[in-house]
Amino acid sequence: MRKVLAALTFMIAGCVAFSASAQSWDQDPKWGSTPEEREHYVLIFNYLQDAYNIKNYDEAVGYMQELIANVPKSSRNVYIWGINIYKYKISTASSVKGKNVFVDSMVMLYDLRADNFPENRAEVLKFKAIDYASNRPTDRENIHKYFHDGVVSMVDSGKVDANFINIYFQELSEDFKIDMVDMDTYLSEYDFLDPLMKANGNTEQLNTFEALFVGSGAANCENIEKMYARKIEEAPDDVNTILKAVALLERANCTGPFFIQVAELYYKVEPSSASAIVIARAYQANGNTAKAMEYLNLAIQQETDTEKKVALTTEIAASHYQAGNY
Repeated sequence: MRKVLAALTFMIAGCVAFSASAQSWDQDPKWGSTPEEREHYVLIFNYLQDAYNIKNYDEAVGYMQELIANVPKSSRNVYIWGINIYKYKISTASSVKGKNVFVDSMVMLYDLRADNFPENRAEVLKFKAIDYASNRPTDRENIHKYFHDGVVSMVDSGKVDANFINIYFQELSEDFKIDMVDMDTYLSEYDFLDPLMKANGNTEQLNTFEALFVGSGAANCENIEKMYARKIEEAPDDVNTILKAVALLERANCTGPFFIQVAELYYKVEPSSASAIVIARAYQANGNTAKAMEYLNLAIQQETDTEKKVALTTEIAASHYQAGNY
């Protein structure tokens, strides 16, 4: 009787839809290649919706599987309802084995939805990663993969979710601390994510991201040099790479030869008061007062803000005083 009522409801709705639009279900190839097939699968869709609404999930899964096998592009609701069904089954599973089967089914539906409705791919892969991490937290390799895939898809779509990146980077940072992620992988992923976070423009989220990196222990002078030395050698005029290296080296309080090298390049590609001050600080930290003074004077010459000029002049005067150059 329920199926008869569903069929009658479908027929009434179909008549209304047909009168409102020439592109009705009976002309839409996504429901089948013939009028008979289209009528059949629209009825199956109605049965699925009915079973889903009354929480008869075992019956709903059968209808869902038939639709996916034969008309996978018919409606995204098939996948949305299916994922919700498997989430419920995961939460009520009586055994680990049963839960794992449902987790695999949920992941499969996320992938099928992303493939068949690619306009929402980035959002779908985002929730896939989050749900997988929540339901199978020990599978670190796939958690990292699914999050990375989600970020790549966001980049392709032109819309990056900074909060999602921070969830991913927190997972990655915690695993790095316990040696489940090696240094090269961690630094490479940081290098991939960092410009995305900076371009996003959310200061609070960027601060969280940078705090995770600093807190990981990877942001020390040796690792920063390891991450950027070859890149700078290969592209010594790449301003973005140099700026990132300078920022990290300053944050980690690095004062060695690599910092001086990068600071000199910074001034070369972007001569300004700010870049001259960076070099001056590097030379001051290494006890080379003469070179520090040279760049502080260059900073004054290029500075346009009067108050900053006053501060720089006072600093130079103090340095001369300490050196006995009265």
